Amino acid sequence: MSSTRKQSEASTKGVKLPSNLQKIKSGYRFRKSIPADVRHIIKQTEFIRALGKDYRQAVLECAKLEAEVAQMIEAARKKLEVGSTSEQFLKNGKHKVLPGDSPNLSGHAAALFLSGLDADLNKRRTGQLDEAEFADLSQTFDSMLQKANFAIASGNVSAYPQVIHQLLYLQGYDVQATAEQWQTIAYDFVLAAKPGIEALVQRQAGNLLQPDISEFSEKDPGPAWLLDISTRRKPVATAESSPATLSSVVPHYEKHLANYGRKTQTTRLSWWQGLTDFCKDAALSEVTSNDIYNFFESRLDAAEKGWSMKYCNQVRREFKVVFFLAKTKNLCINNPAADVLAMPKIPDIDENNRKKPRFPFTIGQLNNLYASEWYNPDSESFKGKMKWDLSARYWIPLICLYHGLRVREATQIRVSDIVPGEHPLLRIQTEEGSKKDGDSESALPVRRVKNEASKRDVPIHPVLLELGFMGMVSEAKSRGATSPCFPSALPDRDSKHPIWGRAYEQSFLRYVRDKLNFGNGYGNHSFRHTLEDCLRNIQLDDVWPAGLGQFYSGRALPGDRDMDLFRVVGSERHYGTGYIATRVVQYVARIQYDGLKLPKPYKEWLDGKPSVAGNLIVILNRDWGSKWK
Repeated sequence: MSSTRKQSEASTKGVKLPSNLQKIKSGYRFRKSIPADVRHIIKQTEFIRALGKDYRQAVLECAKLEAEVAQMIEAARKKLEVGSTSEQFLKNGKHKVLPGDSPNLSGHAAALFLSGLDADLNKRRTGQLDEAEFADLSQTFDSMLQKANFAIASGNVSAYPQVIHQLLYLQGYDVQATAEQWQTIAYDFVLAAKPGIEALVQRQAGNLLQPDISEFSEKDPGPAWLLDISTRRKPVATAESSPATLSSVVPHYEKHLANYGRKTQTTRLSWWQGLTDFCKDAALSEVTSNDIYNFFESRLDAAEKGWSMKYCNQVRREFKVVFFLAKTKNLCINNPAADVLAMPKIPDIDENNRKKPRFPFTIGQLNNLYASEWYNPDSESFKGKMKWDLSARYWIPLICLYHGLRVREATQIRVSDIVPGEHPLLRIQTEEGSKKDGDSESALPVRRVKNEASKRDVPIHPVLLELGFMGMVSEAKSRGATSPCFPSALPDRDSKHPIWGRAYEQSFLRYVRDKLNFGNGYGNHSFRHTLEDCLRNIQLDDVWPAGLGQFYSGRALPGDRDMDLFRVVGSERHYGTGYIATRVVQYVARIQYDGLKLPKPYKEWLDGKPSVAGNLIVILNRDWGSKWK
């Protein structure tokens, strides 16, 4: 230790010490003089502290003390300024006039009265009350409570205008009110002050009550001289303090959207960028409801990719949120989006043409799909992941048809999401016990579901079991205990915004829309609509238990047109974990599609071919190592 200290001391010879750091016999010390103008407030002429013998540590401590003492001096000067200002303010008699109809006037006075409760409690805590004063306070508080009760009961508040005037006058205010105004002010003041008086009476009996005075504290603007100081300190507008513009909100908005999926983030940010470009990045304070109306009108009138009225209303709701966010961040005062009370219109025929409907598959279309190249394991029409992952091409359309899964829910299924047993279960989730995807331990991209209602345990449909679903799971499990059932769903390792199942989603959409010529409105989500139609038809014969239909398909509530078919649940749906999955089997088995021609059972369909090509396994091992399985 001594040799280390000697080396440290030797290395500091000839080095210029920081200001206020001194070398003394015992090591180092910090020494700073206190300016004369604030010595009577700080009650010190200088600040001294020993810092030990280690030079490096002393330099660090010196920097900290420099900042602390500077703050102390600044605080003292502010206190000095306020004190001198208050004395000068009251001495000059420049009291701020408060008319009798000023808002919150009685609340302002009550806040000043109730603020004395803290001082009273401090005197008791520090033992500053002597016996004589304690006895006097008992008599005083009892009298105050008696007068307050009489004033409230009788309406005779003549004793209080003078009290209120004095409280506010000492704060630099001069109340000028009519007799009628004083009656109202004084009566409201007594109502507000009474809980404080009752607390004082109780404290005399040993019950240290502290009433909630936050409501009135907010109504106290502070002494008039502080308002005068803030007015004088108001900065002059300069080029550096130019007003916030529409683009100024973007960093705050990006942070606000951080927990949303990538698609939601980019879509909503593009809306705001569109408004920014339309208004030429105007100052937030200059944007009006008319500007926003004109923006939507321009989107409705756009020659290419014109918006629908429904879409415009969706965007308007989000603009209201963004402007409220800007308002919360003190970037603007008004919310022009909230002031848009009417929206531009287009003819109904144009509105219908611009909507992007999602249609359910017909039985004929499903039969075409299951008999098409998509279900030909020997097809050369597919490339890359969709060529190499036959398990995804076979199972995902079937899972979505019988379970109504959203495409992301289906593609991100892992072996550990399947619970074996007499009635095997499918667990729609985003985590494995305490370990979540996206953690450093997992290293896999985060799995997402639309909302909490999407998380559910449901029995695997009997038709899928008959086709060999558990055989596929067993094969996937041989790759690893948490292996994805459909390896092609893993995104590329170097993807900036990795999303599970993107390759499958895009390939299937193009296939049904273009190759099978189903057209727009058909895709992965069509399976979900097909299942919803099936559930709806089942209810005509046998209404399911309340909430079961929503639970099975992962919806929070039934749609408007289904309210008369499904039994609706109330707030009880927020408690517990939902239905016991094994008891749902008898209902799930009723989900059938008359006339549907299914593909061959999985093992027979593969006809000896590998469900996942070695090429894909090699790529995943190269990109993810052993962590992907």
